[in-house]
Amino acid sequence: MAGYRRGLRLWGSVVVVAGASGTVGRATVRALAAHGARPVLVDAHAENVGQALTVPADLTDPDAVQGAAREVVDRCGRIDGWVQCPGPPTSGALLDLPLDEVRRVVDRDLLGAVHGARAALPHMISAGNGVLVVVASVHGQVARPFGAPGSMASAAVRVMAGALREELRLDGVRGVAVTAVLAPASATSRDVAIARTVLRQLRHPRLEKVAGGPVTKAVVHGHALVPGLTEWLVARRTGG
Repeated sequence: MAGYRRGLRLWGSVVVVAGASGTVGRATVRALAAHGARPVLVDAHAENVGQALTVPADLTDPDAVQGAAREVVDRCGRIDGWVQCPGPPTSGALLDLPLDEVRRVVDRDLLGAVHGARAALPHMISAGNGVLVVVASVHGQVARPFGAPGSMASAAVRVMAGALREELRLDGVRGVAVTAVLAPASATSRDVAIARTVLRQLRHPRLEKVAGGPVTKAVVHGHALVPGLTEWLVARRTGG
């Protein structure tokens, strides 16, 4: 089917990890390196992880992200994969959070993903090869009380991925996949599991994969069957 492919052979693949300063990003970089890939860290505050190439860029600045993508191609010859990681969640009631904080999360997690897609996909389309993975939260499906900005951004990122897939298909693009990973809310303690799911998506792209254990998967599947009950249980668990 247009817009899909078998995925990457990780050994030797050039994979950008945008948002690499977070725990999920660092775990993904280490997992990629362990499988013989050539990870590239892109972030405003990217720290060296092993021998990975680092390209500093503000992910909320579209020109900076475009420049980072060009630098990766100049230095590595291509971009085979691009993994877009969100930033740390914010906490607070939506009616009380400063509007600047809401904007900051949306700019970083949603518009950052848009900038990453617009920077990476043209290179992949030109090469006829590539996988874009966006990492979102399960709370993009089941909203987390007192974490609305992150839930809003995650929901929009999932929609963005779906729209991009169909646009590629309708444009007759082959060999390029867009896929999503839904991560648990408290990703810090599960970053290795999330990284493993990201690598599976790079190898064998599917529309969407849930990272984490049975509780996380129950939230996603339960919401499809009993949305009201699932929302109430999530609110009790996360909002007190």
